[in-house]
Amino acid sequence: MDLEDLFSKIKSGEIEQIDLRFTNPNGCFQHFTIPAKEFNKNVLKDGICFETPSKKVFPSVHKSELTLIPDIETAFFDPFNHQRTLLFICDIIDPTNKKRFTMDSRSIAKKTESVLKSTQIADDVFLGLDIEFFVFDDVRFGVDSNTCFYFVDSEEGIWNSGRDENPNLNYKIKKNGGCLSTPPLDSLNNLRGEMVKILDEVQIPVKSHSHKESCSQCEIVLKNNTLLKSADNFMKFKYVVKNVARRFGKTATFLPKPLFGEKGSGMKVHHTLLRDGKSLFDGTSYEGLSDLALFYIGGLLKHSGALSAIVAPTTNSYKRFLSDDDTPLFFSYSKTDSRSVINIANAGTTPEQRNITFKLSDPSCNPYLALSAQVMAGLDGIVNKIKPEKAIEKELTCKEAKNFKRPPESLKSALKELENDNEFLLKGDVFVKDFLYEWIDFKRNTEVSEALRRPNPYEFYLYFDI
Repeated sequence: MDLEDLFSKIKSGEIEQIDLRFTNPNGCFQHFTIPAKEFNKNVLKDGICFETPSKKVFPSVHKSELTLIPDIETAFFDPFNHQRTLLFICDIIDPTNKKRFTMDSRSIAKKTESVLKSTQIADDVFLGLDIEFFVFDDVRFGVDSNTCFYFVDSEEGIWNSGRDENPNLNYKIKKNGGCLSTPPLDSLNNLRGEMVKILDEVQIPVKSHSHKESCSQCEIVLKNNTLLKSADNFMKFKYVVKNVARRFGKTATFLPKPLFGEKGSGMKVHHTLLRDGKSLFDGTSYEGLSDLALFYIGGLLKHSGALSAIVAPTTNSYKRFLSDDDTPLFFSYSKTDSRSVINIANAGTTPEQRNITFKLSDPSCNPYLALSAQVMAGLDGIVNKIKPEKAIEKELTCKEAKNFKRPPESLKSALKELENDNEFLLKGDVFVKDFLYEWIDFKRNTEVSEALRRPNPYEFYLYFDI
């Protein structure tokens, strides 16, 4: 939508409201809405001030007001509002100096793209996202001084095979048995179809959708795009998925590991660097990769421990690594071993298809931060010619597995790794030290420490009668 078309639609009343959105560091949309008649060219140029939330994501950042500047390229009509509402994703500006707010994760993604171009290594990085999530019929939880519990339910759950459902037709998914299942076992097919339809309406092209291993677990695969557009699309994706689920009387969550004993949700990220529209990962080395691609892999593997604190940013994320057979277990790369952090995709005939797949991420991440950090690690590998160890070609024995580093066992450990390894993120002032300090401090003191302080139900199961 160009400016002339935008203001013509406002004047005619075709657009009733303007919704301005930004992403907080935890990766959640926040917004406020103005009447369309209050929107003018000055807002696009100078932005509009807003009062920062009283409960700040970073408590030590004291800003009573910040400025939002809409990115006109992100405009789309909100498919869920009753009023005709045009939605913009915005950049956050510090009104005191008119510069990008250092805590704005979208600005970090923009700086990453600028650094990539400044290296003259590539014109663009293209990223494809395979996003997994759960859809439940009932979710309850409580945290207080005398209680701590959660309860989730799904009509697909095998635990409901004996429930009276008037009648119970018993199309239930056995433990980790739902991968690529068809209806009637896959009761979410129509739901995902509606999600894909609305994603197309908001300009997010989709490759495929399917049921995943766990009951109530879905996957939607987005087409490759640039870093910034991929991150913007992920935020729009979450908004669509959650609202479509609610329309169907269900609730969607991007919590990685909501079910014990079932597969958790990850987010595979497919990487390729392009120059003049051609993949720079195409070559004659391992499985048809270029030396540049192997250096990129070397950077990702070297920094995977630190990356964990950004791409798998919740205490819940690490329960996935501890219990799932096909989650990343080794900081290695392979064409065949599903337990390697990096897999090599089959060779394709188009530039976008020659890629590598990084599997450490999960959908609880802030996409601007997670994708930027991955690209910065890969670039560090190229600049410093970091060669990865030999690829895994077979299933490892226990003795062989000991030679490979594994993902951190907890968010606490991952934050320590990030604390000790972050220079690659600071290049070009992409991630500034203040941001990383605030990120580590917030995660450590607000999430890790608070989770550790609380009794949990399994402790009662283990120890109540001692």
